[in-house]
Amino acid sequence: PDLIGVDTRAETQPDVETMVARTAAHLKQYQEDQRGWEMLGHAYMALARYPEAIDAFEHVYAMAGEDPNALVSYADALAMSAGGKLGGKPIELINRALALEPNHRTALWLAGMAAMERDEPARAVNYWQTLMPLLEDANSKAEVATLIEQAGGTPAAPAASTSVSSITVRVEIAPESAEDVPA
Repeated sequence: PDLIGVDTRAETQPDVETMVARTAAHLKQYQEDQRGWEMLGHAYMALARYPEAIDAFEHVYAMAGEDPNALVSYADALAMSAGGKLGGKPIELINRALALEPNHRTALWLAGMAAMERDEPARAVNYWQTLMPLLEDANSKAEVATLIEQAGGTPAAPAASTSVSSITVRVEIAPESAEDVPA
């Protein structure tokens, strides 16, 4: 903000729609820019422009092939375009991602959601219990624990600590060295 309390940053920084338009224009000229397509796809997802996100992630998939992140992003865009439904091509892509990277966090999350969609709560719980130890923040862990409970499962207990809380040391001094050690 400047001295009179007006935030001038909004005037100098392009808005999201302008940045998206610039990225799309860039990609018309540089169609092999995989990172650009990824950024554009994620921007479209954030703006709920799912058909355009699908197009962007199709480009990424064509360039990246069987990359777990590309597969999951593409699946997510397809599912969101279908009202959040993960059946059909989205779950096929998710399963391929999990075959390549069994601990892919987003793929595990979506696979659990797809299992619930198919009325397979035990399978959903299995995916989410696999996901739990991979999560780093407390909010995500709490959210997944809630999903597990709603599916009829029990969130896994935290792993037992392997840290040492105390140590005992016994020192014996050889009789011939005893006189050299201060009392």
